[in-house]
Amino acid sequence: MARIHRILKQSLEEKSLGKIKPKSFLYSGGGGYVPAGLEHHLHYLNSGLIVYMTGKTHDKSSVLINPVSELDVEDDRQKYQVLTNDFNFINPVKSGKQLPLDIDYVNGFFRRFFAKKIGEKVPFEIKRTFMNIDSLYTYYTLNWKLTGNRFDVMSSNNKAVLLAEKEFKGLKALINNYIKYYK
Repeated sequence: MARIHRILKQSLEEKSLGKIKPKSFLYSGGGGYVPAGLEHHLHYLNSGLIVYMTGKTHDKSSVLINPVSELDVEDDRQKYQVLTNDFNFINPVKSGKQLPLDIDYVNGFFRRFFAKKIGEKVPFEIKRTFMNIDSLYTYYTLNWKLTGNRFDVMSSNNKAVLLAEKEFKGLKALINNYIKYYK
């Protein structure tokens, strides 16, 4: 219990992995293979380690488990760690929103920032501090109109997204509120 408590304190993110495949995980304290079909999840720790537990999400009944082969785990970060022998890797790119400041409303626009993992189709919004920090992602900055005639703002932002879509596919699917942050 104390070990799980320490893990939870160091956890940056929790991710559900679905059902366990036959003979792919062992119970951490011994006891053999974890039964196939049991739900499991992982925790990315601030130390870079990845810890696996039973349960779709963490609860009081979650038990520590270990993969039989770290390359067979369906998690890209785990595979990256094993293949590069870099066990301190922490994915620094996190989803988040850059909110406009008062000065942005004075200027009439602000910049929104997006990232997309190479090979994936749908981007996600990020804060400015996460721009260009991981070469496994592509990035895009979008100028977003904030003030003026409501129809003009909507039209301008719609055009900006359609133009960006040519260079950074997926934004059109992500953004559907063209007057977000409008004042």
